[in-house]
Amino acid sequence: MLPLLVLAGLVAIWIGYRDTVMSLYEQWLSSESYSHGLVVVPITLYFIWMRRATLYDAAIQPSLVGMLAIPVSGLLWVLGELAGVVTVTQVALVCLTIAFVWAVLGNDFTRRIAFPLGFLFLSIPFSDGILPHLMQWTADATVIALRWSGVPVYQDGFNFIIPSGNWSVVEACAGGRYLVSSLFAGALYAYITYTSATKRAITMVLALVIPLFANWLRAYTIVIVAHLTNNEWGLGVSHITLGWIIFGAVIMGMFWLGMRWRDPEPVAAPMHPDSARGPVGKHYAALVMGLCAVLMWQAVAAWRAPSADAVDVLEWTAIEPASGWTLAEADPDVRSTVVGERTALKAQFSTGEGDVQLFMYAFSEQAQGREMINRFNRIEFPAGLISRSLSDETLDVAGIEVPFVREAHQRLDNRIGFAAYRSYNVRGRWTASDYEAKALQAWGRLSAGRDDSVMVLFVTRAEADPSVDRDRATRFLAAYGDAIRARAALAVDAASERRP
Repeated sequence: MLPLLVLAGLVAIWIGYRDTVMSLYEQWLSSESYSHGLVVVPITLYFIWMRRATLYDAAIQPSLVGMLAIPVSGLLWVLGELAGVVTVTQVALVCLTIAFVWAVLGNDFTRRIAFPLGFLFLSIPFSDGILPHLMQWTADATVIALRWSGVPVYQDGFNFIIPSGNWSVVEACAGGRYLVSSLFAGALYAYITYTSATKRAITMVLALVIPLFANWLRAYTIVIVAHLTNNEWGLGVSHITLGWIIFGAVIMGMFWLGMRWRDPEPVAAPMHPDSARGPVGKHYAALVMGLCAVLMWQAVAAWRAPSADAVDVLEWTAIEPASGWTLAEADPDVRSTVVGERTALKAQFSTGEGDVQLFMYAFSEQAQGREMINRFNRIEFPAGLISRSLSDETLDVAGIEVPFVREAHQRLDNRIGFAAYRSYNVRGRWTASDYEAKALQAWGRLSAGRDDSVMVLFVTRAEADPSVDRDRATRFLAAYGDAIRARAALAVDAASERRP
């Protein structure tokens, strides 16, 4: 009876967190890579039912540790909700689900269904955030393999040139879909084939590592086949077909080899006395307390939820040209695309040796669709600049060392491109990290009810030698650092009087 009440409690929790549940559902429907999320919950329930014989002798006692895991998971959800990070709220919801089961059913019961509960994490779309790393690893591995094969290679970020042509590792080549598919299939295989926790863990590690190597092998094979056949094979449909053949062969080989260590099915255990007599008062109390502890975080998030009506008017005065600089026409090749900003400042300055285009945006009361860190907020560069590289820079802004991220876009022939420098100011603290900025915003909203932030971007022409645009950036900040800091302070100081 108690497990059924726990299941009913979980349904109530998912209804209470329906916005997070719907964000998962929409991603499952919109992405082929995550469509398997639709069956994760039914498979979890089936996993538990399939091995129900191992639960008959499980002791069911409320767990204090499980109860303590609820506020930790709830705080994570609140921070993700206030920062507008959907993935964090999704992870937190799964953690709340597991913590609730753990708190009510106890340590022994939860330990026996730990793998099915952990399977719920596969419902969360995760590979998009690591795509740049996967792309870089794929490019590096392919280049190394080509050099071992005696093929001369010139590499620039995600792109490389060999005698037979130019190649670029795009998102579809990163192996994210391989990784997601492998983890899902590996989890199914591990639970059905093994009962040993060690064997299951090894299988999951292999399901994580092997698709990476399989994707590198796929990328190398496609490039070398195209190179050896003068680009007659390895492109178009054969490109995709060859990739899935390699991936399928590697995964099937792993599963075939794993069958040699298959575990026998567990035998039914006698029912534990504590389980036989059904729920008593403490079980009901734990159920009610756990449900209240999980749902209370909705009230905490509502207490600090942003309100578009609370965004006050802010205007920045224009920045006058500094000594040795002049105003210039905006470069039509460089455009900023930003949504949800509270106010903006755009200007272009020239020294005669090169232009610098400045963009500043202020944000407040941020929510989904009007937050500073958003995939739609970016600088758009001309077509043809396919090389992209990132580096961390620390530059002096009116006497303060400020971290920036330098993003260079150039052609493969190293002709002139663009270098964009970006930094954030969240309630007076500078950072170049998206993750740190999101964390600062969430903490600011939770602790003070404010998430005032500023994004500073400036773009200059980039030569083949990065030191040229770095020197220009240093001189630009020396001339305009005071003006940038003054406007940032006006926007992020919640206690200051809002005025131009």
